[in-house]
Amino acid sequence: MVGFVHHLAAVRGNEIFGYSHMMAVAKDYQNKGVGARLKWAQRERALSEGRSLIKWTWDPMQARNAHFNLNRLGAIVDTYTDNYYGIDYSADASITDRIGLPSDRLFATWQINSERVRSLASGSAAAFGEQPAGSVAIPSQWNALVKNDPPRALAEQARARDEFKQAFGQGLICAGFERGEEQSRYLLFQKPDHS
Repeated sequence: MVGFVHHLAAVRGNEIFGYSHMMAVAKDYQNKGVGARLKWAQRERALSEGRSLIKWTWDPMQARNAHFNLNRLGAIVDTYTDNYYGIDYSADASITDRIGLPSDRLFATWQINSERVRSLASGSAAAFGEQPAGSVAIPSQWNALVKNDPPRALAEQARARDEFKQAFGQGLICAGFERGEEQSRYLLFQKPDHS
C-alpha cells in the first residue's frame, strides 16, 4: 500500500456529509500525485453517494497541507479550533519533543460540486476570484522551528491563532495560500453571498 484516505459519513441536523478523518502517503511516494488521486477518488465516491460536502481538519502551521487543501483541492476555511487533539499531539512522527504545543486545527470545507472544485478536478487553474482582503503568515519550515526554537514556535502559533480568529470573526474566509522560502501566507477573502 502506498497511501490511503479514511472517509466516513457524518451527520449534522438533517444533512449527511463526508468527513475525511485521515489521509497518508508513504514517504517514497509523496510529491508524485498520489495524495491528489486519493482525494479526487474520495470526491467521486462522495458524489456517487449523493454527497456535496466533505470536511476535515489540518494543522494550520503546515504549509504543505495548506497549499494542497486550498490551492489544489479548492477547500475553504472559516473555522479555527484550539487544541483539538490535546497538547503535543502531532501527525508528524518526526516531532517527538514535548514543548506544550497545542494541537490547533483549521476545518476544511470542501464543496465538492462547486464550480471552483469542478474546475480543479478537471485540471484547470481556479483562483478564488477576487483580491485577498488580508492574510495570515506562518513560518514555511514549521517542523524545523518546533525542533530548533520551541519558544518562538509557540509564539508563532499563538499569533496565527489570534489572527485567524479575528479574521473569521469579521466574516472572512480562507481560500488560498502563497508559499515562500521563509514565510508563507494564508489568503483571506470576503465570504461570497452564495456560500
